Amino acid sequence: VLNFAFASDGTQPLVDKGQVMARQQFIISDYQFTKPAVPAVAAAPTKKGKVQETSSMEVEETNSYVKVSAQRMSVTIGKKTGMIDYLDVDGEPMLKFRESMTPEFWRAPTDNDYGASLQKEMRVWKNPQMTLKSFDKNVSKDNVVLTAFFDMPEVKAQLMLRYDISAAGEVNVTQKMTTDKEVQVADLFRFGLQLQMPATFSKLEYYGRGPEENYVDRHSSAFIGKYESDVKDEYYPYIRPQESGNHTDIRYFSIFNPTTGKGITFEGYEPMECSAIPYLVEDLDSGIEKTHAWGQHSGDLVDKGLVQLHIQKCQYPLGCIDSWMTKPMEKYRLHYADREFTFKIKAK
Repeated sequence: VLNFAFASDGTQPLVDKGQVMARQQFIISDYQFTKPAVPAVAAAPTKKGKVQETSSMEVEETNSYVKVSAQRMSVTIGKKTGMIDYLDVDGEPMLKFRESMTPEFWRAPTDNDYGASLQKEMRVWKNPQMTLKSFDKNVSKDNVVLTAFFDMPEVKAQLMLRYDISAAGEVNVTQKMTTDKEVQVADLFRFGLQLQMPATFSKLEYYGRGPEENYVDRHSSAFIGKYESDVKDEYYPYIRPQESGNHTDIRYFSIFNPTTGKGITFEGYEPMECSAIPYLVEDLDSGIEKTHAWGQHSGDLVDKGLVQLHIQKCQYPLGCIDSWMTKPMEKYRLHYADREFTFKIKAK
């Protein structure tokens, strides 16, 4: 910080007193992440349509779902979808009606992505086919573990989603992808999950890099800290709609209703990336050819009355080396490979 500076003639100040000229953040002691315990489960069949009490949890099973309630949290996993179809805190729905929490591998391409034709090269990940192959349930005294296995034939991979619900009303979600080592498939844009929430959940609190958006190869100027934000301010109004609002090195990410203070918190077991904006990915995706959207501007976006959250292990870098052909640096790219991501969901 400079206290003062003057021009060569000694008269006109060049910078204001107290103006910050440069800053840097150094790690003195690493953040201590706590690894989740391996689920210890014992089979305890539940009669369909009946409610089973185990410790302080209730487990309800039908032909189409398994619903687990504990403390303030209630989570419903579809037996035909393998996804979290409903998530309630204190009886209030956290998910937009009929919108499940689903795996996500795609982002709305950026200008740099279009320059390198990544929207074509990586298109196999936009809506890859996912076929549910099995759904398992295990119940013990202190937790319920529900596991869904999917086949992804278009990308030659298998995906596992595991939901470990504890008596404390917390959900550990694990997403694990196993790939075919004998084939080559394009890089991924993301590896994580997305969910949609009602627009009333409009306030954010997080511990990670901010307050401005940042990405794995563009985040050194965004310092790790505790931040608050309104969802409406998280989308940066680029001239054209595109990916926006990401935050890296997230430890926890909370979204809540500012009137009631209630919502949900996502905690990482390792640094993760998160964002929450009032638009869907498809609202920001200009399609296979950028030229089709030259007439579209961010100011044309229409509020959908929702919030879309992205909770991910990692997202593809921005590159920014140039804007016409060069891919991001190799060390940041998300190559086709086995990947695993675990995070916790709990009531706020």
